[in-house]
Amino acid sequence: MLTRNGFSCPLHFLQVFSWFLELWHVFVPIFIASKENLSIKSLSFLVLFYISSFSVIISGYLATKSNPSISVKAEPIYLETNESISFYCTVCKSYVSKTSKHCGQCDRCVENFDHHCKWLNNCIGKSNYKLFIFLIISLDINILFLFAYEIISLININEPKRIILILDSIFNFLIIIFLNYLIFLHLYLKCKNLTTYEYIKIRRHKNTQKVSSYKETDDNQDNLPKINIKKQNRVRVHRSCITFIEKNPDFILQSASQEVILSLVSFEN
Repeated sequence: MLTRNGFSCPLHFLQVFSWFLELWHVFVPIFIASKENLSIKSLSFLVLFYISSFSVIISGYLATKSNPSISVKAEPIYLETNESISFYCTVCKSYVSKTSKHCGQCDRCVENFDHHCKWLNNCIGKSNYKLFIFLIISLDINILFLFAYEIISLININEPKRIILILDSIFNFLIIIFLNYLIFLHLYLKCKNLTTYEYIKIRRHKNTQKVSSYKETDDNQDNLPKINIKKQNRVRVHRSCITFIEKNPDFILQSASQEVILSLVSFEN
């Protein structure tokens, strides 16, 4: 089993950014509250924010520190079926379970692979999926408390701090939207008994089918018989030819369109 976790180098840019972002959010309320008279409502949101911040830091640390790698096994893994079926990873050179996937970024197999989280620099699988869900729910609640505290504080705050507070409030509102989308997505996947990786594979397969159908339609259009429409040139026709056309219209229609015939008639000398 590989001992790699989210704290192993190289660290991802988004992971380091999330650390600075959480540190900024911890000091923002202190920055706002300095030399300001806090109301009871603001103080209550402030206390709830720091309690939830502690939960976010602990769950984030545990999810990053966790190691979702599966044990490297030299013997085949047999499923509980009528036939003995084994799954083998050619990269790890080991027998793995049916739900495992080899992560190219971590270079390891993860059981019940869900996705590779760049914010944690770690894979999310069977051993740390619950920690990941607890983390995003805690973070959502944490940002909601901070957002509420900032909105209330906007009423009684001086101008220099107000601008910083407004910008941070807008940014936090976008984070709340993203986190709620993520929470509802995983709730939907749980109801469908799917992992994020399986969901992405299904979406890609559907998109590939759409592209293939469009391509087949284009190919069929290309294979359709094309009607050769010759350019109608202005020609001079002898009177005797026009007389023949008028007397034998059925014969002419077999080799020319009516528009062409009319054009010939119209250019009578």
